[in-house]
This record gives sequence, C-alpha cells and structure tokens, in this order.
Amino acid sequence: MAKQYDKQFKLDAVQYYQGHKDLGLVGCASNLGISQQRLSPKKP
Repeated sequence: MAKQYDKQFKLDAVQYYQGHKDLGLVGCASNLGISQQRLSPKKP
C-alpha cells in the first residue's frame, strides 16, 4: 500500500524542489526521503 502524504508535506516538497533545483529531482527526493516518482509532476 502506498504511503499517503498530507497536503502540507506535498506543498513543502514542491517548494523545497523549486528552491534546490541544483540538487536535481533525484537529490531533492532523496533528501526528503521520498521516491523520485513521488516528486515528479503527474502526467495527464
């Protein structure tokens, strides 16, 4: 079963990624303790 994250965590994760683009998607996801796919934008 996939872990559920609350809205605030999601907003904070996006802000962290936007502020640390030098780390890249993989680095930011690793620092946040989530998978790269979790931080990637959803595809329509």
